[in-house]
Amino acid sequence: MPYVQSITDVLSANLGWHKARLKFMARFTAALLKMTTTNLREIATALKAGVKEESNYRRIRRFLSSYEMDFTVLGKFLTRLLPQSAPYKVVIDRTEWHFGTQPVNVLLVGIVHKGSGSCTRELPFR
Repeated sequence: MPYVQSITDVLSANLGWHKARLKFMARFTAALLKMTTTNLREIATALKAGVKEESNYRRIRRFLSSYEMDFTVLGKFLTRLLPQSAPYKVVIDRTEWHFGTQPVNVLLVGIVHKGSGSCTRELPFR
């Protein structure tokens, strides 16, 4: 899968995770972007070539259900990825999804790159 090594290198330089977790997160990120869906079964089809889809699916579920992430470290990492020079636009979207019967509120914040991206509201950020 393209970009897995590049994503692994960026994650490795910024997060104190072991290599297996870094590679999983890189593959998971690349699969999310490739499949353009949040359906875990579909993501499992693109996660790792040569591995049964059911094995990939179980691996994704184990990671999402048992790994606790330090959101302070994650926030600092994501901030380092932001463009360092203005002007750029920040896009914000808030939605509520349901994971089974559990409501999950999601706040998504993104940066517009070369004019791409759609949102309901754009705020200039300098």
